Amino acid sequence: MSTKFLVPLLQKLAGCRTAADVSGVAMDAAKVTFACRTGAALLLDEVLAPVERTYFGCREDDVEEYLEHWRPLDRVFPVVIARGVPMHNWQMYTEDEWHKDAGYNGYGRRLEIYHYMAAPIFGAHGRLTGVMNFCRRSDDRRFDETTLDMATAFSGFLSATLARVGGAAEIVDDHEPDGLAPRELQVARLAASGRNNVEIALELGLARETVKQTLRRVYRKLEVSGRAEMAATLAARGILAP
Repeated sequence: MSTKFLVPLLQKLAGCRTAADVSGVAMDAAKVTFACRTGAALLLDEVLAPVERTYFGCREDDVEEYLEHWRPLDRVFPVVIARGVPMHNWQMYTEDEWHKDAGYNGYGRRLEIYHYMAAPIFGAHGRLTGVMNFCRRSDDRRFDETTLDMATAFSGFLSATLARVGGAAEIVDDHEPDGLAPRELQVARLAASGRNNVEIALELGLARETVKQTLRRVYRKLEVSGRAEMAATLAARGILAP
């Protein structure tokens, strides 16, 4: 297994301060290291329901559709949950079976998800805290034993970092204004001041993907559609200077 991806990944993880930061690094690494065109990091609560999501290559309603329709039909996801080890679809299906599978035909075909891999993320005390989903399209290489080995290492590094910064339950701090976590409030204030994602990323030492996903969470929590509405809402609530 090639280890050249480990150094930059470890450097980025060392700079993580929140679970949301970890999710952002996971997405960046999934794109660069695993050559995925879609994917998601799902952080879970005690009953394995998602409490936070970071994703790329698909819309939020696509992720909602996965959680509602495909996940109950997905053979890979529950095996990862039960065994706590990474797994890809070719370990579960023959190519023929995959094309006949209800999950593939009900969801995967529409998004051209042809190669699918998942890896667990553990938090403090070894509790399962999340799952990484890696997806490649039909004209991409399938996941093999090398990528599975890499996913195993990847899962371990994410788990160690998440255990250090705190689990999914700490993503939302109800004592913060409007339920925004400290990092979300920090990013929101910078965005409201006129800084773009690149400038925010440089100032806070974050990946651009982390900034983008953090702002999406802020919009969702405040029920706004963009930066101008976000700034006006925070100013009206006394969180920003008018």
